[in-house]
Amino acid sequence: MLFEEYDEEKYKNLFIEEGREEGRVEGREEGREEGREEGREEGIAENRISTARNLLASGVSDDIIINCTGIDPDEFEKIKAETEKN
Repeated sequence: MLFEEYDEEKYKNLFIEEGREEGRVEGREEGREEGREEGREEGIAENRISTARNLLASGVSDDIIINCTGIDPDEFEKIKAETEKN
């Protein structure tokens, strides 16, 4: 009887540990994917800002820049103010 209880406990602990490891692996994968997604979004935002600055320097009208880049008008005004300072 003691041997059977030991085996049950041993296998129970083994399954628990396997479940934890699977959870850690899945968590790391999800974290990496979230990080990649955030990086893509930041890259897109930086590209829009850079494009807006370049278009401003080229003399393109504000309305066209806002339309073409999709930047929020309030955000554009901040970018424009920063660009004019430099």
